[in-house]
Amino acid sequence: MQDKLITIELLKNLDIARFEIHLRPRVDAVLPPFLGSTLRGAFGHALKAIVCLMPHGDCARCFLVDRCLYPKIFETSARNSRTQELQQTAPVLATSTLLKRGQDAPRPFIFIPPFPARRNGSMRARDDLLRSRVRVNAGEPVVFGLSLFGDAIQEVPHVIYAISLMAQHGFGAAHVPFVLEKVLELDSQGDRKLIYTEGSNRISARETSPPTLGGLVQARLHQVITHGGSTGNEPASRDPQPAFGNEITLQFITPARLRIKGELIETPSFAQLITSLSLRLSLMAETFSTRPLVYDYRSMIEKARSVKTRVSTLRLIALDRFSNRRSGKLQLDGFMGEITFAGPVIAEFFPTLTAGEFIHIGSATAFGLGRYVISQRGSPTS
Repeated sequence: MQDKLITIELLKNLDIARFEIHLRPRVDAVLPPFLGSTLRGAFGHALKAIVCLMPHGDCARCFLVDRCLYPKIFETSARNSRTQELQQTAPVLATSTLLKRGQDAPRPFIFIPPFPARRNGSMRARDDLLRSRVRVNAGEPVVFGLSLFGDAIQEVPHVIYAISLMAQHGFGAAHVPFVLEKVLELDSQGDRKLIYTEGSNRISARETSPPTLGGLVQARLHQVITHGGSTGNEPASRDPQPAFGNEITLQFITPARLRIKGELIETPSFAQLITSLSLRLSLMAETFSTRPLVYDYRSMIEKARSVKTRVSTLRLIALDRFSNRRSGKLQLDGFMGEITFAGPVIAEFFPTLTAGEFIHIGSATAFGLGRYVISQRGSPTS
């Protein structure tokens, strides 16, 4: 029997590992305030440099492509996702798969760059995200996060080596060289463990299985319960209910790009957010998990429509990036700010909304776009 809504238990089939990366510039550096696109692009070049065996470097005419780590991580498609495996192991679900062979699949990584620069508590679209620059002194740390999903977690040594190489080659307009100083891994409670330091030739082996998205969601829900309302001893199958009544505020930290029928959404409804999150979760489960996400989509969206927007300060923020792969400038405008929803059924959507904190929402999430946090009475909890 399928669940009507997405629950914590359903999310425990998707593994996620989170890392904190510390770089140190060798000289004074001038960087863009939003590093997500820069980090992703430099990482892709470095990853290909360490794994590609073909002089031509063209994945489209490489007979090793189905076994190569580069397309598996950086150009993920249904051919190297779990879609075929799901069709073989669960044939009754084959007709419900969302991805066909060769289609783009979610990438198994998300870069989480430092917060974009802000002035006087607000962000001015073009000035802050496109024209402003951040000056970093030599030796001053630059810290960002990285999340890996599914089988990509096993490739941590390759990923860290690629990050080390991209740091050496430099990034930003001036290609300033950096040093990979250290890498820490976060557990489900957010505690950090040092797994790599500068000059080391080994990465500490994981002693336990990686956290699951469901485990992270459960820990995060306990964290946001007000007044210590949770003892942390609830059964694993129980979805804790945060005690903020019938309202919830989402604070969007990086631009979120939601398109519906080709139109960019500036102020999404609650049902539109849940639609986008549930689709992303389903695609990630199909790509990275051994089991699909099975729930009553129509019932969930119908219930979501009963939740209304109480107040919104969302606004469109302009963000452009240059893509070598797509030969030109891409516009990545998205909304930022806060939005508060109200309705008696909101608590039932907390597992889905909390999962969104970890997987982000909308398109270009691998850059770090679509990041938000759940706020309590207008104050962010993290």
